[in-house]
Amino acid sequence: MRLQSRNRINYQNRPLSNEELNEIVPSAFATQPWYAQSSRYAFVPTSNVIDGMRSAGFQPFNAIQSASRTLDKKFFTKHEIRFRANDAVAVVGDTFVEAILINSHDGTSAYELSLGAWRLTCLNGAKVSEGLAEIVKIRHTGNIIQNVVEATQNILLAAPKVVEAIAKWKTIDLSPAESRILAEEAHSIRFDDAAIAP
Repeated sequence: MRLQSRNRINYQNRPLSNEELNEIVPSAFATQPWYAQSSRYAFVPTSNVIDGMRSAGFQPFNAIQSASRTLDKKFFTKHEIRFRANDAVAVVGDTFVEAILINSHDGTSAYELSLGAWRLTCLNGAKVSEGLAEIVKIRHTGNIIQNVVEATQNILLAAPKVVEAIAKWKTIDLSPAESRILAEEAHSIRFDDAAIAP
């Protein structure tokens, strides 16, 4: 299930409050799992993880939620929240390195953590390639909040490598022809169906 970018809201100068997050990603504030979950499913609302991340020094700056074909599943569906460290050490010019948390309460996703880069000038919010940083998946069992916070701290250890790669990429100058080829390739990757692509 693809998260819908048209719902993306980003406040670059301040973290999102719980009230704002509840409007953007209501499924993060579920009080119980989707009714079809098994008894083995350990339900911990993403809102508790958000509180744990804040306590550990990470603030939510961006959130998005997937659309659901089933109306009452809206409050359990897949959602993504992007966190930045309070100290904001992972900054390259206009680019922030972020911890990306993906989860759902309908059984379609484990907690997933990865690194991302958010560039203020183009607002593209690209995820970091797996070669630069690992993606961590945490099942809905055990001490989820502690596991997510620890995994976030661990993946952020790769931030210096990511910052270095971003700085290197910024030195690459493309000719107009190369820029066009890059844009066309990126467009075809983003929109696999040319008939519906903008």
